[in-house]
Amino acid sequence: LFLHHRPQLSKYQRQLKQLHASSSGLQEFSRFVDHGLSHQELVVIESIRAVIRTYLTGLADHIGSDPDAWQLYGVQKSDDEHFDFYPSFFVDGLKQQFNLLECRLKFQEMMAYSQMFVEFVDSQRKASLAKNTSEQKITRHL
Repeated sequence: LFLHHRPQLSKYQRQLKQLHASSSGLQEFSRFVDHGLSHQELVVIESIRAVIRTYLTGLADHIGSDPDAWQLYGVQKSDDEHFDFYPSFFVDGLKQQFNLLECRLKFQEMMAYSQMFVEFVDSQRKASLAKNTSEQKITRHL
């Protein structure tokens, strides 16, 4: 899964381990069949399923979020029942997005090494320090 899902899944993994250590339906299959999962176990497992569902839906790009997006990736035949999906239409769109991201990354890399960006970072640093100094002075007077 993408890096931004990893902290969530790690948290859920820790919770499942804690629940497993206690008397849990996760410890023994016969106990699970007889008693099922506890409310806490169900919540954790549903949370894991939601993270995985979000990830997999994201792989489908906007086809997963826009119910009409499928139309962009094929040809509808005149009989309204037959639709030819062309995976290449979908993949070409992804490649275009990747190329844009790649171009943006190259630009950001060049920008990061420019004197103008170095000066921008320094101005941000000075503004932050000035704000912190002002806040400290106000705090001392209170």
